[in-house]
Amino acid sequence: MPDLRVRYGHPRSPSTASASSVEREHLEEELRWEDEMQESTRMPRTGVKWSTRLKALFKRKKNLKARTIHVGTEDVLDDNGRPLEGRRRWMRRRGQWKTYRRRGSNAICNQKYSLLSFLPKVLIQQFSMFYNMFYLMIAISQFIPLLRVGFVWTYMGPLSFVVLASMAKEASDELLRIKRDRQVNNYEYTLLVKSEDAVYERTEEHISSISDGFVKKVKVRSRDICVGDVLQLDCDERVPADCVLLRVCGQSEDVSESVFIRTDQLDGETDWKVRRAVNSTRKLDYDVDVVYCGGSVYAEKPHKEIYDFTGNFYAANSDVEPLTLENTLWMNTVVASGTVICMVVYTGRETRAVLNTSQPGSKVGTLDLEVNFMSKLLFLLLIGFSFTLACLRGFYPNFGIYFLRYFLLLAYMIPLAMRVNLDLARVVYSYFMMHDEAKMPGCLVRSSNLPEELGRVDYLLSDKTGTLTQNDMEMKKLHIGLALFGRENEGELASIAQAAFGGDGGAPSRRIDPSSMDVTPYLSEEAAGRRANPQRRIQNAVRDVLLAIAIAHNVTPAEDHGQRTMQASSPDEIALVKFVESVGIVLLERTQNIIRLRTPTGNEVVYEILYEFPFTSEAKRMGIIVRESRSRQIQFYVKGADSIMANIVKYNDWLDEECGNLARDVRATLK
Repeated sequence: MPDLRVRYGHPRSPSTASASSVEREHLEEELRWEDEMQESTRMPRTGVKWSTRLKALFKRKKNLKARTIHVGTEDVLDDNGRPLEGRRRWMRRRGQWKTYRRRGSNAICNQKYSLLSFLPKVLIQQFSMFYNMFYLMIAISQFIPLLRVGFVWTYMGPLSFVVLASMAKEASDELLRIKRDRQVNNYEYTLLVKSEDAVYERTEEHISSISDGFVKKVKVRSRDICVGDVLQLDCDERVPADCVLLRVCGQSEDVSESVFIRTDQLDGETDWKVRRAVNSTRKLDYDVDVVYCGGSVYAEKPHKEIYDFTGNFYAANSDVEPLTLENTLWMNTVVASGTVICMVVYTGRETRAVLNTSQPGSKVGTLDLEVNFMSKLLFLLLIGFSFTLACLRGFYPNFGIYFLRYFLLLAYMIPLAMRVNLDLARVVYSYFMMHDEAKMPGCLVRSSNLPEELGRVDYLLSDKTGTLTQNDMEMKKLHIGLALFGRENEGELASIAQAAFGGDGGAPSRRIDPSSMDVTPYLSEEAAGRRANPQRRIQNAVRDVLLAIAIAHNVTPAEDHGQRTMQASSPDEIALVKFVESVGIVLLERTQNIIRLRTPTGNEVVYEILYEFPFTSEAKRMGIIVRESRSRQIQFYVKGADSIMANIVKYNDWLDEECGNLARDVRATLK
């Protein structure tokens, strides 16, 4: 076949000699890559069946590749340095070569059927049930004159009505899924591009440009987002693709460089997760500098693991920064705090959410299975009655014919209207569930095949209380081995903390009179029996415990409409921080590098964060190494579940007993 590209002004032809050398080299590289791709996918014409060719054409699996993405440019390359397939396409318009955004690369599709597969799939689903197949056989038998016992339409009519009603219900559910997908795909996000980029100078229905200094804020649909796009996401906005967090907008000395996200739509966890910006981009002076930073991101080959990511950020000054899970924003997560700038690394079928999603199938409820089983029992009973009536008539040569006629006459023992009533009831159940604002506000029925299953639930199994409650925690008791404090004696605990911190703000005061305070009522029986200067021991223990609670966490204080709020990945940590604030230790600032506290005496103490061990479901504990800025003393604090910490701390004879007492008192225990 001749190369038609030369005829239409391809750079290989003399008609494009006026193009710049940069454009020519880029286009020639694109053509070489396209030729190699076509050569690799071309199949020989001899020795290959047409069926094999069709399977290779329609079932060709997309090859997932690692990629290097340059921030603020159009360059997205694979491991071999070639342009990544499917991001941009080159077109010649009005004598000039320009890049145009490929549409639909990030579209999501939760549909069960297509226009061609709807009818066969629904029919197979309907006639997989025994009673539908039974009545189909009965209706077909009426076309045989020897077995005809009534009008054909008396059998075909009810069956057709049942099948059409079920198909209408499936079509209605499918239209709702299409509507939801369209709303998500057409949601507009803010895209940051350089103001001189020619690709965004055109006017289209789905794009509008807003000048913002050195960058343009472009409104782009979610389905048209491509790899390498730099997005600006606001609070409570869904992440449309897998991204790398580059910067928190408005970041300054008094704004944290971390952000919280909600991942309940990805992994089912209601706790917020902490994500941190890349160090090279978060240190920039202005937000718009991210587009001009000149860095690049290397992202590994897409895979299903949502708790793992390996990559590198290459800064313009040749510095290399490793990227981990803390630098990522996966698709379908929600920004819970602040406004962020991120760059897309995976879109569409390459995202973690889509790779972990299976093809939606047809759901069959328990009631359908029970009705199908009862229909089989009635079928056996029908055979028994028909055989008995045929035997009572006599064993004549046409015994089999009369047996079938009796069978057809008694076929109404299996009620076909039962299926119609069930489908109509499900539609009514779904309607009332979605419109019951008093008891079920915000309820959304995504499938009308299973609403009655909610009435058959006997037990609800949960691994934590936050799944079934409002997830609002409150600290009730504090046991430090020597004493037990609760809400009823919180004032005494605050007095002990005041004396423990003294006037120093960091170390316990050495000017405490042991007889100035009586703590005997709060001592355990063992500690009361061996009182060796208990005042000083309790004050030191209280100080260490309160500092550990105030430092070992990921809580970030913030201002929301003039009110002080706290943002954290878990409500447990907020409850702990609020408890220490009630006794006088206030968290003023928490960033990636420092923690600033105000002690009960009013002094401020700053701790430098040297290293942090994040909490994981495998370790079940977190740790942090800090250095007090004034005394330069380094401390290591560890916080975790009692089952893990019991094997780490120094052995004592009261730990297991007190944890058991608190557990029997229906309280979660933490060390």
